[in-house]
Amino acid sequence: MITEDGLRVFIHVGLGTVEMNGKGFARFVEMGDVVKAGQPLISFDREAIKAAGHEDIVTVIVSELDRLKSIDHVGESGTLIGGNPLVKLGDPLLVAKTK
Repeated sequence: MITEDGLRVFIHVGLGTVEMNGKGFARFVEMGDVVKAGQPLISFDREAIKAAGHEDIVTVIVSELDRLKSIDHVGESGTLIGGNPLVKLGDPLLVAKTK
């Protein structure tokens, strides 16, 4: 994604999941779509990822750090489900501000 400030944000679901060729994933937006905070981007089946022998880790990468004034992790949750933190649809995860 590219923010209004021109920051590039990459979200990758799983480690090695490219080998799954999209199986277990549903995409809700397409290249070039304009998205708003809280809008679903993708869903994935954690069990399908694990069954394929991959990790279900989600990574968020913000490029061009030299353009950042600050980046704050605000998506902490004290609620765990199955040992994993609960993040609800629309919950903010990161707040990045440019210089």
